[in-house]
Amino acid sequence: MELTGPVSNSEDWTLLIETLFSKFGTTKPVCRTGNPYAREVDVVSVIRSLDGAYRKCLAEKDECISALKVEISELRSRVDVKERRQKEPIPSTSFNCSKIVSGNTHKDENAVTMITTITTEMKKKEERANNVFLAIPEAKLTEPNGEADFAKKLATDMGISGTKIKNTDPVLLVVELDTKEAKMEMVRKSRSLRQIAEYNDVY
Repeated sequence: MELTGPVSNSEDWTLLIETLFSKFGTTKPVCRTGNPYAREVDVVSVIRSLDGAYRKCLAEKDECISALKVEISELRSRVDVKERRQKEPIPSTSFNCSKIVSGNTHKDENAVTMITTITTEMKKKEERANNVFLAIPEAKLTEPNGEADFAKKLATDMGISGTKIKNTDPVLLVVELDTKEAKMEMVRKSRSLRQIAEYNDVY
């Protein structure tokens, strides 16, 4: 019998079952009722179960492929949007200088933003120009939060008025002086610290 055609009689079923068992080494089902067709019925149910499982796998595969196609399409759209944004020219924040001269700067949003930014940066630059950084061992600070007093005493011992120090920030120790000249004077006179044992570990 060729197993390419439909199974139509008991002999064909028997041959099909024997072929399946020989191919896959399956243990033959035991006939519990004595019915000569019971084994064939069991095998048919197994085949139908396998066919159902196979069809379910195919359906799930198709669903996965569809989901992946949707995701790929969304990713492509996002890439296209990003590429378009990169190619778009960045608008310049120009403003009308005549408004500044006429005192109407407050009516130009770009001008207000730019002037505010420039003012802030200039202030930060000015503050940095007046700063001196000190690295002070914790053991040198005998009182809690005594960084400012220590910095003023250090400046006094260097021959600089402690009143020139505006504030301190204990990150290292940032000492902000009132002018750039005072800062340069403090830096120039820092060599004198070598003669004072208390400041040997101060940098």
